[in-house]
Amino acid sequence: MKRPWKLVLLRAMAIAVALSSAAQGRQPPKAARILYTTFDALYVTDASGAQGRLLAKGVRAAALSPDGDLVAYADEKTIRILSLVTGQSVTLASWQAGRIEGLAWSPTQTTVAYQLAQADGAKLFLAAYPPRTEPPRNLGPWYETMSFSPNGKLLLHPANLAGTTNHGLEVVHVDTGKRDVLFVAADLRAIFEAEYSPDGSRIAFTLSQPPPPPPPDDETDCSGPELHLWVLTVDSRSLVEIDLRRVQQAWTNVKDFAWSPDGKFLAVGIGTVDCDYPGTANGVFITSVDQTVQFKLSRGQQSLGALFAPDGKQVVFTEYADDAYHPQLVIGELATRKLTPLPNTRSKEVPTALDWK
Repeated sequence: MKRPWKLVLLRAMAIAVALSSAAQGRQPPKAARILYTTFDALYVTDASGAQGRLLAKGVRAAALSPDGDLVAYADEKTIRILSLVTGQSVTLASWQAGRIEGLAWSPTQTTVAYQLAQADGAKLFLAAYPPRTEPPRNLGPWYETMSFSPNGKLLLHPANLAGTTNHGLEVVHVDTGKRDVLFVAADLRAIFEAEYSPDGSRIAFTLSQPPPPPPPDDETDCSGPELHLWVLTVDSRSLVEIDLRRVQQAWTNVKDFAWSPDGKFLAVGIGTVDCDYPGTANGVFITSVDQTVQFKLSRGQQSLGALFAPDGKQVVFTEYADDAYHPQLVIGELATRKLTPLPNTRSKEVPTALDWK
């Protein structure tokens, strides 16, 4: 049976209106933001470099919020929260004496943790966001880096374990301040950096190697210990070393690392043990956690500080290859291993990626 043409036309118009309304209701995907510093100047940009801008100077530490719309940054006396959407900022915390040594957003975006070194030692503080009238909570002594568990209930860090001469991995319960030891490093080895995997099932950390024989009396040893990368499975407490000698024999000292968003890969900066930063040689490598996939991504002899994109398909890192005195940020495609310089980031002050969300 033939349908009346008017009915067909009305139905077509209704479908067109519905499709138009649905299209108008969809929001275009938000461009991911890269936060980086050059010495103490803080910048934000998109991955094309077209939207780069200076946010602040005199910055000591900074991080993007989990949704990527806010920046927490610290200068010598305050921590401020800046909205990248509205441009407005508020003061979250302040102090009269001390030196900020790091900060991190909680996964719930309701707290900023920060480490403040004062005359009686470094301490961990938690400041609520949005700001409240009560002062930040003091959770006691802190050492090295900080990493929230994915649910925001725990804060992980390397620790000088009380009553011993050992280092270990310690977690602080955010609600109660209770502390638990997850791992003890034997043979007086030190842990310098530790980070939860995105799902919280593993912890990656750098562990010092046994010290080499002391140099002759007429030589100064200023290089510090060599660091290797290990992964601890939280539930079983099993431990595996990430060994990249299959793809790089000459460099074994781990300078930095970062988890991929799916927790299946690590970007690792390895190089030589040297007195001066960044050292004689360094490279950015990608490894799967099971170590079946490993390759060098950087092309030169001086590359450090890789961070994954939110989709895990790219990393950004500092590359010294073309100009050792004016390094810049580059973006590496993991599938093709193509490297693309990030425009307007070349600087003698060493651009360093802090976050990508």
